[in-house]
Amino acid sequence: MSKKIIAILLLIVFVGIIGYLMWGKDKSLKNNFFIVEKQDLVQEISVVGKVKPVESINLAFERTGVLSSVFIETGQKVEKGTLLAQLDITDAEKRVEDAKVNLENAKLALDKINLQKEQLLRGDILNKVYEEGLTVLSGFYDKTMTILDSLDNILFGTELDGREQNIKYYAEYNEKFSSVSDRLWRLYQEAEKLHKDGLIDYQLAKRGSGDIRNKAIKTGYDLAVKLAEIIKSTRDIVRNLQDFLIKEGLVHGKESIINEHASTLAQYDLIVDGCLKNLIVIINTINDYYDTTESLPLEIKTQELLVKQRENELVDAKNNLAKYFLYSPINGVISRQDLRVGEVVTANVPVVEIISDSEFEIVADIYEEDIVKIEIGSLTEISLPAFPKKVFKGKVIFIEPAEKIVDGVVYYEIRIGFDEDPPKGIKPTMTADIIIQTEKRENVLVVPREAIKRVGGKTIVEVFIDDLIQEREVEVGLRGDEMVEIISGLEKGEKVFLR
Repeated sequence: MSKKIIAILLLIVFVGIIGYLMWGKDKSLKNNFFIVEKQDLVQEISVVGKVKPVESINLAFERTGVLSSVFIETGQKVEKGTLLAQLDITDAEKRVEDAKVNLENAKLALDKINLQKEQLLRGDILNKVYEEGLTVLSGFYDKTMTILDSLDNILFGTELDGREQNIKYYAEYNEKFSSVSDRLWRLYQEAEKLHKDGLIDYQLAKRGSGDIRNKAIKTGYDLAVKLAEIIKSTRDIVRNLQDFLIKEGLVHGKESIINEHASTLAQYDLIVDGCLKNLIVIINTINDYYDTTESLPLEIKTQELLVKQRENELVDAKNNLAKYFLYSPINGVISRQDLRVGEVVTANVPVVEIISDSEFEIVADIYEEDIVKIEIGSLTEISLPAFPKKVFKGKVIFIEPAEKIVDGVVYYEIRIGFDEDPPKGIKPTMTADIIIQTEKRENVLVVPREAIKRVGGKTIVEVFIDDLIQEREVEVGLRGDEMVEIISGLEKGEKVFLR
């Protein structure tokens, strides 16, 4: 074979290797993924136990109290769930009833706030207030032109001496009023403009709603404030002259005009003051409406949280009430009972001994980190190597409260009863492989365990997006043997890379 042919063959092999590394590996990578889906997820604990002959179980109340009833006798056969005895539940029942009342009150308060929200959203209250405001403005504007004309005559007329304006004549009787004429002229001009603008706003408001009406009410209020200021300042000046004449015992040639001015100003003061008071009430009501509208979502959320708190308190009260009752956890026979009605029973002190009526049970030691996941009644699957074709159902019937130290590690002993008769031929000390179901969640997003990794204190998955891999942080929940619940960070149907 020539060197040229050998070189060509080597080149072909080299290109093939490179192609495999580039495309074959990429193809393999693309196929090594899992499509995020929803499944029922079960968390389980696997442990090895031993078959043991039946043993007695010591039962105790979970709390201290006065024993009120005893329903068993020594030697009596009982079924699982049989009520054996109970404590005086008077106080505990009252706490349950109080919790129910508190919950009902919280729900009623929430309903009231939601009803208030519905009423506010309909705008019935606000529209009614706007109508009241327009009614006040209608009466006010019927008089404002007359009031302005009269103020113009009182301030800027010349009836008092025929030459200078009345306001300057009044001001001459007291130096403190020396600059008041210019200020009142400016205020009067401002009032005329407000009156003109206010009438326009009022006419628009009669045909409009919402912000237009609100603007008209505020403009009317500003005009009333301005008129009140003018009237007060003018009355002070007129009263000053009247007081001076009385003090000096003088009779003014134009006293009738002065008295007429004072009387007219007093009348207008009552009219404007009444309008101001009405408009202040209306404006405050409008402001309260908007403040309430803005604050209601927070109030509703707060009340919802209170309802949830009251619900939890009711659950706690019911759970506490349950501790006043002692039930049999298994089918069995009462071998001993130390119960006397009227006596005080101490929490966690055994008062009843019961022997299981099944011939065998399973005993296993559970690591301290797992024991908190297990409860009386937790479901189990029992596999016995001596009976390889059968899986037996069972339940946890007892959890030893005292720890057991093995090689410096803390364990707690549990006992598992068979849901059915144990198989014939079962012997003490036989090995039992046990799976204990500790928690189950239905229809949750899951990914395989190998899709999860920890990077810099974060939980990460690698997601395929447009044939590219992107890292994404996720929040995980329940962990099963093979699958892990995804609480957030992924959506159903996304592809995650499996390490």
